[in-house]
Amino acid sequence: MLKYLGYDVPFRYNYHFYGPYSEDLQMELSMKLCLGLWEENYKGNEFIYTAKPEKFSNFKEEISKISDKATDVQPYPLPLVKRLVAKNVDVLELTSTLAYFIDQNTGSDEKNVRARAKEETLKLKPHLREKISQAEELYDSLQQERKS
Repeated sequence: MLKYLGYDVPFRYNYHFYGPYSEDLQMELSMKLCLGLWEENYKGNEFIYTAKPEKFSNFKEEISKISDKATDVQPYPLPLVKRLVAKNVDVLELTSTLAYFIDQNTGSDEKNVRARAKEETLKLKPHLREKISQAEELYDSLQQERKS
């Protein structure tokens, strides 16, 4: 969602099984897990990543040794991050998928882009149909925060 909102995100995304996905980001996560910087737990239907504060005393120096991408990114607005983190994972998945399909169709018939994106999202995620209105509400509210 941050990339869609216009923030600098140093990872490439493509559509994958559950929505927009980045192999680059997954590699970064895996690397940090291997280094013991984070812990990964599976709860319900989502992965929970927890930072190990004792490992972060020299985090910026350590991470810059292994990744030129991580230090290039400016901090994201904390209120926006908190707002997104507080959302249900299914709603975030739907919202990011909806945004992805809207973005893919920009430039075509603008009037029908949203309807086609919603249709495509629901075709791929029929099990989340009851949460599509929440995803659309989040999408619409995030439009106001989109960077130019």
